[in-house]
Amino acid sequence: MINGCDVSHFHGKQIDFNKMKAAGAQFVYIKATDFDVNNGVDDCFYQNMVKAKTAGLLFGVYHRWRPDSKYGVSEQIALFYSIVGDLFDLPPALEVNEGGNPRVLWTTRLYAMLNTAEKYFQRRPIIFTSLSIWKTHANNYDWPPKYPLWITHYKVDTPKIPLPWEKWTIWQYSNKGNGEQYGINKYESQTVNLDYFNGTLAELKAL
Repeated sequence: MINGCDVSHFHGKQIDFNKMKAAGAQFVYIKATDFDVNNGVDDCFYQNMVKAKTAGLLFGVYHRWRPDSKYGVSEQIALFYSIVGDLFDLPPALEVNEGGNPRVLWTTRLYAMLNTAEKYFQRRPIIFTSLSIWKTHANNYDWPPKYPLWITHYKVDTPKIPLPWEKWTIWQYSNKGNGEQYGINKYESQTVNLDYFNGTLAELKAL
């Protein structure tokens, strides 16, 4: 497995990505967009992207999906694409961490988001979610496994994954990693999110 991190403005404005790489991380996902913050753009996205690239980390970007937002599928994906373009190494990800709609509508809107993202980026996006969110809100269709799964599950040796997936691609195994060890300024955040990629470095690069 390959070590990585994921970060957003919650981890502050002074992340040392060289230190992150020296601690063993080989990739990082960076929050880019979310219509609940700063007109939709994460405050730290641009500087995080430049610093991660300069440090030589493989990096991806993610958008926090808001299923009940007044901004629909087109607006959310258009914003995401307009901000990140093709500046990243790894497939774009959609953070699916919010409920609110009946299952059928929630799942239909998510599928539309994924399809639209794939058309914009010409790359298959990753679904970033948790077991509880998926079990509570998603209808059990057969299409999810065509999208790589990034699963959140803490304090376990192996993550539980929601049906109909049979394997995970990325696992966020902690949200309480030693922030200072990974280059997070201790006065801005004490912790960092830690991830594993389920494969080799060559497989990560080929996603």
